[in-house]
Amino acid sequence: MPSFCNDPREACGVNGKANGRSISPASPIRAVLHIYGRFSEKSRTEKKAFLTSLIGFPIVVGILSGALFLVTTADYDSRGVERVEDVELDGRTHEVYEFRMPGRFENDFPVEKTWNIRIDDDRRFYSDSDYGFAIDEAGTTWDFYREGSVDEEYYIQAEDNILRLALRNPADEPKMISYSFVPENVFLGMEWVPYAVWPLCTVAAFMWGKANNRNEFKQGAVISGGIISFPNVFMLFEMFDEVLGQVINRIL
Repeated sequence: MPSFCNDPREACGVNGKANGRSISPASPIRAVLHIYGRFSEKSRTEKKAFLTSLIGFPIVVGILSGALFLVTTADYDSRGVERVEDVELDGRTHEVYEFRMPGRFENDFPVEKTWNIRIDDDRRFYSDSDYGFAIDEAGTTWDFYREGSVDEEYYIQAEDNILRLALRNPADEPKMISYSFVPENVFLGMEWVPYAVWPLCTVAAFMWGKANNRNEFKQGAVISGGIISFPNVFMLFEMFDEVLGQVINRIL
C-alpha cells in the first residue's frame, strides 16, 4: 500500500529524509518567516525601537566611518594634470606633467617612512629607489628615481600641493598619480580605522542592548550592522595582508 505523509518533515521517510536527502527545516524562507512572525508579535513601541535601530544605527555609524575615512586615509590621489614645458635633465629632454594634489599633501610629502608613487595603474616607484638628483637648465633641483631599467626613470619635484613628474619619451601621457606611504606598524597607521568602526560599533551596540535589556535595539543594530560589517572585515584582512606584504618586500 502507498503511504501518504501529512507532515513534510516525514515525507517519504523518517526524520525529514527523502530519497537519501535531508530536508532542512531551517531554510532561508522559513528563517525569514520566523523573524517576521516574531516581529509581528511585538508591541507598537517595540516595533518602533527595532526599526529605529535597524535604520538609524547604520546611518549614524556610516557618517562616523565616512568622517574617519576622510581624515585618516594615507592615499593622496591627484586632482588634475597639466602638460607644461619640457626640461633638460642629465643631458636629455624630458616631458613634464604637473599634478594637483590634495591640500594635505604638502605636509606629508615626503615622509620618513617608506612611500611610493603610482602612475596610473601600471607604474610605481618607491622612496628607497632614490638615485640622487639632477639640476635643470633653470637651476632647480629634481629628485631622481629608478625602478629597474632605464625606461623606468622618474624625476619629481614637489612644491606646495603641486607634484611635477618628468619622463623621457613616455609611451602614454600619465593621467593620474597616487602618493601613499606604508605605516611602520599597521596598527599605528590609521587607514584601517574607518573599516574597523562597523564591527566594533556592532559589537558595542549588542553589548549595550544586552546590558540594558534593550532587545529590540540590539536585534536591529546587529542585523543591519552585521550585514555591513561583513565586507568591512574582509577589507581589513585585505589591507593588513597588503601592508604586511609591502613591508616584507621592502625588508627583503
